[in-house]
Amino acid sequence: MINDSWEKENRSLQKPPQSDLLLGDTEHRSGVYLGVHEHSSTGSTKEETDCGGFWRGVMMSRGIIVYGQDANLNLEKAYETVINHIIGTTSSEETKRHILANTYPNFMRIEIAPEKSEISINETREIIWFLSQKPTLNRGMAVLIDRAEKMSKSAANSILKTLEELPENSIIVMTTNRLPSILPTIRSRCIKVYAKNKRPSAFECPDVSDYIEHSIPNIGKDYIRNIIDLINSGYKGIPNFAKQNAEKAEDFLGVLSAYYSHVSIRNENYSAAEKTLKLQNLAFQLRTAFPDRQNAIIAASIMCS
Repeated sequence: MINDSWEKENRSLQKPPQSDLLLGDTEHRSGVYLGVHEHSSTGSTKEETDCGGFWRGVMMSRGIIVYGQDANLNLEKAYETVINHIIGTTSSEETKRHILANTYPNFMRIEIAPEKSEISINETREIIWFLSQKPTLNRGMAVLIDRAEKMSKSAANSILKTLEELPENSIIVMTTNRLPSILPTIRSRCIKVYAKNKRPSAFECPDVSDYIEHSIPNIGKDYIRNIIDLINSGYKGIPNFAKQNAEKAEDFLGVLSAYYSHVSIRNENYSAAEKTLKLQNLAFQLRTAFPDRQNAIIAASIMCS
C-alpha cells in the first residue's frame, strides 16, 4: 500500500489549494450555477457559466482526481465527469443509465473488492487492455478508479505509465478521500478536483438552523441549536460557555457568521451583514494572531450584542 503522512498532509483537505478546481461550491447570485469554480493564483474565483467550456478545460489533461472527505460525493462527481466526457452536455438518459449501471461498453469502473485490502496490478492491467481496444461506440472511452488510494504500489506505477500514454479521447478519473496517499507523480499528471456540496442560499433555506447545518457540515445539530439559544438569550452565560467551549472557538465563530449572514440576506439587515464581516475578520485573527480562544468567544459575543 502507498502510505504517505496522511494525518499531517490531509489536515488542509477542507481547504483545497487555489490551483485545484471545485465541484459544487457555495451560493452565487448571477450566472448559471454548475457547481464549478476555478481558483486563480491570486485567490480570485471565476464562475464557469459555460459547462462545455469547463469540461473542455478538464479533459485537456485526461487524468482527473476527484477528492474530498465524502466518498459518496466524490463518486457522484466522478460519474458526472465521465458522463460529460462520453456524451457531453447533450441529454441522453439511456446512456447515463448504462454508465451508472456500469454496463456501457465505452466505460470501465475499477473498485476495491470487498474481500481485498487493495486494488491489484491485475485490475490495472485490465484498464490497459480496455483502453487499447477500439471504442465499441463512436464516443470517448472512460475509466473510473474508485478509492484510488487503495492501489498497490505496482498498480499505481502501472496507472502512472498509462496516464502518460493514454489513447486519444480517453480519460481516467480517480476518486479518493486521502489525496496525499496518491503517488505524487500521479497527482502531478492529473487535474485535481475538490468535490463539495452546493450550499443552499438563505432564500432557499428559510430555517436558520438548517442553513447553518448546510453551511458548516459535520458540526452537529445540537451544537448549532445551543448557539442559536445563546444568541436568542442575548448571550446570557457567555463567560461560562466560553470556558467550556474554548476548543471549539472556530466552530462558534463559524456558526455565528452563518447565522448573521442568513439574517442579513433574508431581512436585508445591514447591521447583521456588518457583524458577519467582523466575525469573519475575528476568525482570521484567531487562526493567525489571537491565540486566546476563550476570549475570542467572549469578544465575538460582545461584538454581536
